[in-house]
Amino acid sequence: MVQKKSKSVKFTELKDAKQLNLICRQFLSERNLQPKSLVQNTFRLEDFEKHHLTIPTLNVYSNSLEDFLESVINQPAYFYGRSNDITYPINVMQIESLSENGKFKIKIDEELIDFNYKIQYGEKDHNLVIENTLTISFSLDSNSAKFHISDPITIRSFKKTLMLLKKSKNENELVLFDGEVIFGKPKSSIFNNLDFILEQINQIEFIFNFLGIPLDYQFEGSTSLSSIFDNLIKIFIDHDISMLNLNKQYGNGPSIIKFTIIDQQNLFLVYDVRMKEKFANVFSKYTLNEIVVSVDDNLEGSRISLFCTTDPSELIEFLNFDISLVIKSFENPFHMVNSNTINHSTHFGLDCLKAFDRMPDKALLLDIAEKVFYEEVSSNLENKTFSYLNLYQTKIRKREILNKVEQENLITIKHESILLSDYSTVIACSILAGTMDEANFYLNKLTLDEKEEFYKYPIFNLFKNRKDKKLSN
Repeated sequence: MVQKKSKSVKFTELKDAKQLNLICRQFLSERNLQPKSLVQNTFRLEDFEKHHLTIPTLNVYSNSLEDFLESVINQPAYFYGRSNDITYPINVMQIESLSENGKFKIKIDEELIDFNYKIQYGEKDHNLVIENTLTISFSLDSNSAKFHISDPITIRSFKKTLMLLKKSKNENELVLFDGEVIFGKPKSSIFNNLDFILEQINQIEFIFNFLGIPLDYQFEGSTSLSSIFDNLIKIFIDHDISMLNLNKQYGNGPSIIKFTIIDQQNLFLVYDVRMKEKFANVFSKYTLNEIVVSVDDNLEGSRISLFCTTDPSELIEFLNFDISLVIKSFENPFHMVNSNTINHSTHFGLDCLKAFDRMPDKALLLDIAEKVFYEEVSSNLENKTFSYLNLYQTKIRKREILNKVEQENLITIKHESILLSDYSTVIACSILAGTMDEANFYLNKLTLDEKEEFYKYPIFNLFKNRKDKKLSN
C-alpha cells in the first residue's frame, strides 16, 4: 500500500535474487491489478465470490480524522471482484462519503436512554442524524453546527429527540458519546414551543397505547401530521366525537367499528356511548371479556371468538392488530368448540390458509390457523377428521414435518376413508403424505361437481404446489 507522503522505500539485505524477485512481485501486485481503462464487459455483483476496494491514497497512519478523510474522500478507488482465485478489475470510482451507524446512551431525568445515530462524513462537511429526526451539520475545523428537526417518523423516536433537545436547552450544550463530542447550545428558534410539542407528543403516546398502535409505527409521509395529532387529541382526550357522527349510526350497545385517521390505515375499535372513554381497542382484554359473540341465544354454550366474523386478510392489516389477543380469543371460555360452533371456527381457519396462500409473507396467518385447529382437535367433538387434516396442512405450510403419531393418524384416516369411498378425504391425505400419483388417481374418481367443490379448498393449493415441485425436480 502506497502512502500519500511516502518518499522512498528501504529494503533490507537480501541473500539471493530469488527473494528480491518475490518481494518486487508482491510490491507491484496492486499496480498490475489496477485497470488502465474500463474493461469492455458487463459485471454483476453476484457473479463474484468476494469484492474489494483499494484506495492508493489511503493514509492509515493519519494523526486525525480530518487527515484520514482527506486521504479517502473524492480520491480514486479501484473496485474488484474475485472468483475462483482470479481477480477482475470492474471499475474506477470515487468515494463521495463514508457513513457510520450505531447507538449511544444518554441519561435524561434519571433514565438511561438509547439513541440511534448515523454519521455521514464528507471531505469537509459532515452530518450526524439522531433517531432519523435531528440532523446536526458540522465541520471538524469549526465549532459551529446547524441543527434541523424533521417531521416525526415514529412517536418513540420523535419524543426521544425532543427530550434530548430539552436537556441541551437546560444545560446550554449538547454532550454526546460520553463527552467525546460536545456541541454548543442550538439556536433558540429550534426550541420554539418545545414544551408544548413535548406535552402534545405525551398525549399522542397515551392515545397510541390506549388504541394499541405501536409507538414505533412509521408514518408514511402524511402531509399534515399536526392536524392528525389535533384530531386524535380532540377525539380520544377531549372526547369530542361530534365530528364522527357515531351516535346516529350506532345504537346504545357496544359496536365494532373501523376508524381511519392515520395514513389511510384502519383501526379496529369498540364504540360504546355508555363507556367513559367511548372507545376501546378491539385487541384488548376489555374486549375479550366484555364483547360476547354467540351463534344462538345460548351464550354460554355457543360463544365464539369475535374475530370469527372477520376477514383474516383484512384483520392482520389493522394498525392496532395484536396476534396474541386474536390467538387468546380462540381459547375457552372466549371460544367454545362444539357442534354448534365448529363450522364458524373451521371456516375462519380455512380463510386464514387461503389468505396465506395469496400472501405467503404473512406467516402469522398460519399461527392463527394452527391455534384454531389445535383447539378443535383438543375438544370433545366426536368426529375430528377434518380438524386433524386442517391442522396437518397448516403445519406443512409452516414447513414442519409431521411426527410419527400424526403420520400414523393420517394413514388411519386414509384407510377409513377408502372404505367409505370418501375420495375427497383420501385425496387430502395423499396430498399431505406427498404421494401425488395416488392423489391424482383418486382425483379422477370424483364427479365433475365434486372436483369443482374440492378445488375451492386450500388443500388443493398444496396439491398444485407439490405437483409443480415434483415436475420441476
